[in-house]
Amino acid sequence: MIISRTPFRVSLFGGGSDFREYYRRTPGAVLTLAINRYMYVTVNKRFDDTIRVSYTRTEIVPRLRDLQHELIREAMRVADVTKGVEITTIADLPAGIGLASSSVLTVGVLNALFAYRGQFVPAGELAALACKIEIDVLGKPIGKQDQYIAAHGGFQFVRFYGDERVTVEPMYCRPETAQAVVEQLLLFYTGMTRAAGSVLAQAKRRMTTRTSTQDAIDRLVGIAEEQRARVADNDATGIGAALDEAWQLKKQMATRVSSSLLDGYYDRGRKAGATGGKIVGAGGGGCLLLVVPPQARASVRKAMAKCGLDLKEMYFEPDGEFPDHEPNPLLPENRAMIIDRVKSTGADLGIAWDGDADRCFFIDASGEFCDGDFICALLARAALRKNPGATILYDPRSSRAVPDLVAAEGGRSDLSRVGHAFFKARMREERAVFGGEVSGHYYFRDFW
Repeated sequence: MIISRTPFRVSLFGGGSDFREYYRRTPGAVLTLAINRYMYVTVNKRFDDTIRVSYTRTEIVPRLRDLQHELIREAMRVADVTKGVEITTIADLPAGIGLASSSVLTVGVLNALFAYRGQFVPAGELAALACKIEIDVLGKPIGKQDQYIAAHGGFQFVRFYGDERVTVEPMYCRPETAQAVVEQLLLFYTGMTRAAGSVLAQAKRRMTTRTSTQDAIDRLVGIAEEQRARVADNDATGIGAALDEAWQLKKQMATRVSSSLLDGYYDRGRKAGATGGKIVGAGGGGCLLLVVPPQARASVRKAMAKCGLDLKEMYFEPDGEFPDHEPNPLLPENRAMIIDRVKSTGADLGIAWDGDADRCFFIDASGEFCDGDFICALLARAALRKNPGATILYDPRSSRAVPDLVAAEGGRSDLSRVGHAFFKARMREERAVFGGEVSGHYYFRDFW
């Protein structure tokens, strides 16, 4: 079985300039980023020559031409996989909320189908093929940015040229700058899904018939260029004001980009402390993106909750190379980012995991690191209150905090050699309910 995972995206600046009607007149440019929400596609050989495709409904057809899901059908044609397969799609997010679900699906299906055939296809080629399917074959009134960010991932500056060339340039800046960009962004689901086609079709017509629309997109490209330069100079402070200007320009592109209801949501967010924002994607519904300074996050979230909007937590697509720092929170230099975050937001608690998420560390409300032996003592007390008189194992490197608290709670404590294998074997031998190491490994008999 082949499984592909393709990220959704949030487009920041330059939307509209990725339409052929615009970039054939003058080059377009967008600043966009992939987020940690995904479309999953599986491809598996079927026991006969029929085709089974499962999405929000299930199709089983004898011939490719009978398949009604047009994106998957055309992707199968392009990849030359025409029979005897089963394809399923599962997404972290629904369609119609402005995060590029159709293009994400097309890229993901193409990637999985080519892998099924044993072929590696580079990201740029996957994106170009997805554009061909959506724009040229199916005639969708869309641009080209979504396919390229879905295929490449990351934080990218993408240019579009009149000869159909597309260049994708990673945003080079300090890790803390990239983190500062994404930490300002709050994404709220408005509860309104929409088909983008009618909004985008009107925008396309206006690009060729209205000078004011062309001028607006020219400025949107200029804003994208300006913000690219600022972020490259490690300045993430101007994004809110820039996004507010871009949103006012975007509303000139089609009559249904916004509505009185959406404008009301946006205005309430601004009054609560957001410095800018927009409706993502084509507009008309979906998700509201707000740029919010750390000190205003609580008030903005409260204001949006009163509007009935659902916050969708959003981060950059995970990077297995750990560009920010070594994934070991035991080292003081690796805790600086979360400590600063706890202090700047007034959080009650910070939680940090190591690279493979089997060690857990805590930062208190004052920004102080909580040593592992004290966490072990607190967890031991909780375990003993559920299991009076039980045995607790602890690390020889621990302070007296652990055995003293265990004794005070009426339990029995004993030392164990450190390491997963040793702790788990000793816990079975002693029938211990809990064991802990100062390194942040905690062992629970009942896997709470």
